Amino acid sequence: MAAPVDAAIVTTHMMLQAHSMGVGNCWVMSFDPFAMRENFNIPQNYEPIALLVMGYPHKDAAPIDKHSEFRPIEEVVFYGSF
Repeated sequence: MAAPVDAAIVTTHMMLQAHSMGVGNCWVMSFDPFAMRENFNIPQNYEPIALLVMGYPHKDAAPIDKHSEFRPIEEVVFYGSF
Protein backbone atom coordinates (compact mmCIF):
# COMPACT_ATOMS: atom_id res chain seq x y z
CA MET A 1 0.00 0.00 0.00
CA ALA A 2 2.90 2.38 0.64
CA ALA A 3 4.58 1.61 -2.69
CA PRO A 4 2.80 4.34 -4.72
CA VAL A 5 3.59 6.94 -2.04
CA ASP A 6 7.22 5.81 -1.89
CA ALA A 7 7.40 5.95 -5.69
CA ALA A 8 6.00 9.50 -5.65
CA ILE A 9 8.62 10.58 -3.11
CA VAL A 10 11.47 9.03 -5.09
CA THR A 11 10.14 10.46 -8.37
CA THR A 12 9.99 13.95 -6.86
CA HIS A 13 13.60 13.66 -5.70
CA MET A 14 14.64 12.44 -9.15
CA MET A 15 12.93 15.45 -10.73
CA LEU A 16 14.63 17.88 -8.35
CA GLN A 17 18.05 16.29 -8.91
CA ALA A 18 17.59 16.33 -12.69
CA HIS A 19 16.59 19.99 -12.57
CA SER A 20 19.67 20.83 -10.48
CA MET A 21 21.76 19.24 -13.26
CA GLY A 22 20.05 21.28 -15.99
CA VAL A 23 17.86 18.43 -17.22
CA GLY A 24 14.25 19.33 -17.93
CA ASN A 25 11.63 16.80 -16.93
CA CYS A 26 7.93 16.20 -16.73
CA TRP A 27 6.04 13.65 -14.66
CA VAL A 28 3.53 11.94 -16.96
CA MET A 29 0.28 11.57 -15.06
CA SER A 30 -1.42 8.98 -17.22
CA PHE A 31 0.24 6.18 -19.13
CA ASP A 32 -0.48 2.58 -20.08
CA PRO A 33 1.56 0.38 -17.70
CA PHE A 34 1.03 -2.65 -19.94
CA ALA A 35 2.49 -0.80 -22.94
CA MET A 36 5.37 0.41 -20.76
CA ARG A 37 6.11 -3.13 -19.63
CA GLU A 38 6.01 -4.42 -23.20
CA ASN A 39 7.97 -1.61 -24.89
CA PHE A 40 10.70 -1.41 -22.26
CA ASN A 41 10.95 -5.13 -21.41
CA ILE A 42 9.96 -4.54 -17.79
CA PRO A 43 9.75 -7.88 -15.95
CA GLN A 44 6.35 -9.00 -14.64
CA ASN A 45 7.51 -8.69 -11.02
CA TYR A 46 7.93 -4.89 -11.46
CA GLU A 47 4.98 -2.50 -11.60
CA PRO A 48 5.45 0.74 -13.57
CA ILE A 49 4.09 3.50 -11.33
CA ALA A 50 5.82 6.69 -12.46
CA LEU A 51 6.97 7.90 -15.86
CA LEU A 52 9.39 10.79 -16.27
CA VAL A 53 10.15 12.38 -19.62
CA MET A 54 13.57 14.05 -19.50
CA GLY A 55 15.75 16.10 -21.79
CA TYR A 56 17.78 19.24 -22.13
CA PRO A 57 15.53 22.26 -22.65
CA HIS A 58 16.17 24.66 -25.53
CA LYS A 59 18.00 27.79 -24.41
CA ASP A 60 14.89 29.89 -25.18
CA ALA A 61 12.44 27.51 -23.47
CA ALA A 62 10.07 29.14 -21.02
CA PRO A 63 6.82 28.19 -19.29
CA ILE A 64 3.57 29.45 -20.79
CA ASP A 65 2.27 32.71 -19.36
CA LYS A 66 -0.44 31.00 -17.30
CA HIS A 67 2.28 29.13 -15.41
CA SER A 68 2.88 32.24 -13.29
CA GLU A 69 -0.77 33.18 -12.80
CA PHE A 70 -2.32 32.36 -9.44
CA ARG A 71 -5.86 32.38 -8.08
CA PRO A 72 -6.52 34.67 -5.12
CA ILE A 73 -5.59 32.97 -1.85
CA GLU A 74 -9.17 33.39 -0.61
CA GLU A 75 -10.33 31.01 -3.36
CA VAL A 76 -7.99 28.17 -2.42
CA VAL A 77 -7.39 28.40 1.35
CA PHE A 78 -10.15 27.87 3.90
CA TYR A 79 -9.98 28.13 7.66
CA GLY A 80 -12.30 26.06 9.84
CA SER A 81 -14.81 25.18 7.10
CA PHE A 82 -15.65 25.62 3.44
